[in-house]
Amino acid sequence: MKAIIFAAIATIGAGALLVSAPTVPSMDQVGYFKSPDRNRVMAYRAGPGSEVTQDEAQSFLANVMHTDGQLTYAVIYRDADHPGHALTSAPSYLTAVAMLEKPHYDGREWGVEISPSGKISALR
Repeated sequence: MKAIIFAAIATIGAGALLVSAPTVPSMDQVGYFKSPDRNRVMAYRAGPGSEVTQDEAQSFLANVMHTDGQLTYAVIYRDADHPGHALTSAPSYLTAVAMLEKPHYDGREWGVEISPSGKISALR
């Protein structure tokens, strides 16, 4: 009897966790740069017609690939132009980051920078 009650409580608790977690819309990676020392710059595009909330963006961006001790810069675009292959073929990390800040590609919807210590900062 105790096992049945425990199983029921565990099932209800797991269901509550699933309901409260933000669902993340479909994202396509549209650009990726990785330096020899594993600093990364990533660009994603939300699926067509997707509205990405701040909670969804934070949930998605908090889980992008990151190497401890290195820098990571990740952004999400919706309808704006994105860098695509130009980002992938950038000659350096700083060039890749600068590309996302230039007028043609600065229309990101959301973004984060992850420091070498793992601190996540929202981009403005």
